[in-house]
Amino acid sequence: MMAIPAIDMNKTGQNIIILRKAAGLSVRDLQDAFGFGTSQAIYKWQQGVALPSIDNLVVLAAILNVKVDDILEHHMHSEFYCIEQAEADKINRAKETGHRVICVGTTSCRTVESAADDNGRMRETSGWTEIFIYPGYQFKILDCLITNFHLPESTLIMLVSAFVGKDKTLNIYKEAVKEKYRFFSFGDSMFITNDIFKK
Repeated sequence: MMAIPAIDMNKTGQNIIILRKAAGLSVRDLQDAFGFGTSQAIYKWQQGVALPSIDNLVVLAAILNVKVDDILEHHMHSEFYCIEQAEADKINRAKETGHRVICVGTTSCRTVESAADDNGRMRETSGWTEIFIYPGYQFKILDCLITNFHLPESTLIMLVSAFVGKDKTLNIYKEAVKEKYRFFSFGDSMFITNDIFKK
């Protein structure tokens, strides 16, 4: 008989909070989506006091536009980075003189956003980043991003959505599907800049 892995209720609760916020939803939005009279059940899920039933878990995944596994096991993958002082100086100079910082790929985006201090300054450093960038995140360094077209339910599409907004991300992807762009790592890529989205 196969053993059923234990579910960490606290971790699941934190995942629900992160994924709910990433989807731009409030507790009240979830309450309404489920048709609950109160938000008590949702607060219990988020606090790790109770788990959603299997039926509610499937519905919750659909509402959040993620997989059930993302709710139960969500963990942003780690990536190692190393920034030398000369490169940190270049980025700082670019920001100081009004030039744009263009990240090529989500790894470089996650790197500079993890390594920057609260004032948006870079310094020589190395380490592991587990940063999860989702809508509501305030970018400290990134001005433009070159990236692939990512899977619809991925954390990387949430990063794109955090940069340009959910509606604009959906429009970008509708255009990509219409024009038959290739998705995934060796497919087509896009250049997105915060300039055009500020208008």
